Amino acid sequence: MTGHTLVRFSAKARENLARFVDAGGLLFSDDCNHDIAGLYAKSFEEEMRKAFPGPSTLAKIPNNHRLYRSFFEFPDGPPQTSHELNGWGDDLVHDYLKAIEIGGRIGVLYSNKDYGCEWDYDWRNKRFLREDNTRFAVNIVVYTMS
Repeated sequence: MTGHTLVRFSAKARENLARFVDAGGLLFSDDCNHDIAGLYAKSFEEEMRKAFPGPSTLAKIPNNHRLYRSFFEFPDGPPQTSHELNGWGDDLVHDYLKAIEIGGRIGVLYSNKDYGCEWDYDWRNKRFLREDNTRFAVNIVVYTMS
């Protein structure tokens, strides 16, 4: 799930999402604005509070989390994107991802780093990076399946 505008779920969609996550699914949401206080960020986080009330809230993932070593090693946490490095969005490099953990595993993974565009084939998206961070997508898939 990616975007930069308002996020709104119906009550049924929230219920379905909670059931999907409880059954072992993972929702990966990527804010393509890089904005920690923008429309997508605020509305997505509000929807997650509604879908997962109680102690399950979006929290920063520590850099030593299993997600960062499920296949490739990312000892410094989430890899940077060229969109962060070229001044797109808020001119910040966000050094964390957020997650809702259910039963000791990530059920909702939230990024404001714009990985969706980073993983796009367009070579211009990768021109500032020494190494293609598409490897991080592999980590997400391996983490989810293990």
